[in-house]
Formats: sequence, structure tokens, C-alpha cells
Amino acid sequence: MSQELFVRICVDLEREYQYFQQMEDARRKLGFTALQKCTCAVRQLANGTTSDSWDEYLKMSEKTARDTLHMFCEGVINLYGKRYLRRPTFSDIQQIYEFYACDACYYQKQFHTNLPEVQIENITFSNVFNSTSVT
Repeated sequence: MSQELFVRICVDLEREYQYFQQMEDARRKLGFTALQKCTCAVRQLANGTTSDSWDEYLKMSEKTARDTLHMFCEGVINLYGKRYLRRPTFSDIQQIYEFYACDACYYQKQFHTNLPEVQIENITFSNVFNSTSVT
């Protein structure tokens, strides 16, 4: 995930959800920032680690890490679900194939054969999801 995309998600979550806003506790000590909470959630998702593994790295308790993961997932689904977490439409697929048609043409010129259909899908979807930007 690009840094720009990560920061944008953090800012959006902080703006929309009070849980991600940094607040003082009863001792007037500041809590975790949105960046710290989002880092914890993304690392749990990316590494498949448990909530208690972040105690030493971020000084975050198991309960806070678990709650952060839950709120992060809920927030991302609510904020971006309608636009990005949907099945692609026919026009979406057409745009993807047109945009990445050069990959198939290069393969055909290089090896003098057509690219297998499964391979085109792998190239297309891996390129789309690796270079996705939020608008």
C-alpha cells in the first residue's frame, strides 16, 4: 500500500470516527493517534498476527489492538465499500482490458503467440490492484 493511500485512509477514519481521534484520558494523558491505530490494524491484517503481539512494538494493549482492528475494518467498509468493495461492472472490465492491452500485445510480439486467457487476467488484475489510487 502506498504511503499516500495509507495516510488518506487514516485521515478519513479520523474525520468520520471518534474512535480514531486522539483524546485525553482521565489522567490527561494523550491516547493513540489515528496513524498509530491504523498502523496496528494494517500490520495485523498484513502479517496475520494476533492482537497481543503489538504490546511491545506500539505499547498497545491486546484489547486496544483488537478494538482497533475491528473499528478499522468496519470504518473502511463503511467509507469505501460502495465504491471499491463491489463487483466490477462490464464497463469496469472493458476499461481494465483496454488500459492493459499493451501487456498482451508485448507478449504476442515477444513470443509470437497469444497470451493465454488466464494469464491476461493475472496481469490485468495484479496490475490494477498494485497501482490502484484513491480519487
